[in-house]
Amino acid sequence: MPIGFTRKRHFYFGIAVWSAFMVSSSALNAQVIGPCIQFLDQNGAPTHEGLKCDFSADSVTVKFFGGGSIRFSVNGVITGNAQPNPPRVHEFTATFTNGTITGFTWKNAGKPQGSPDIPPGATDFHFISESGLNPVTFSTNGERGGTARPPLTTVQIELFLAKQP
Repeated sequence: MPIGFTRKRHFYFGIAVWSAFMVSSSALNAQVIGPCIQFLDQNGAPTHEGLKCDFSADSVTVKFFGGGSIRFSVNGVITGNAQPNPPRVHEFTATFTNGTITGFTWKNAGKPQGSPDIPPGATDFHFISESGLNPVTFSTNGERGGTARPPLTTVQIELFLAKQP
């Protein structure tokens, strides 16, 4: 009798360990992915503001001065040419889903003014302004969230989608 009881106990213990492993593995694969931004100066060097992330955000709005251009990449590998903003446009909104950029809209006074071509699977972009950037606003489900304020020397921004640490 004791042998049968011990075998059952080991069997159930094995199932419990296996189940715990499966649950923890799926939990690790379901990490939250969100946008992180880095402000850069005219030479492309990071400013003192450091990296700003909002892992709950599903979009980011950037206002800028002068003209500008956007360049998309997939996991840091640039794809395609730089795409300039339309005339009289000084704002854009980028949206994200499951680790990829799903939308990008140039805006004027909050009204859509067109979209650049987003390469399939784009995970990040580099934006250069001719004259500087205003605060960057993170949003979740259309609700404004946190704001990241760039230093006055900022004319470039890099955005990438990263897993929450």
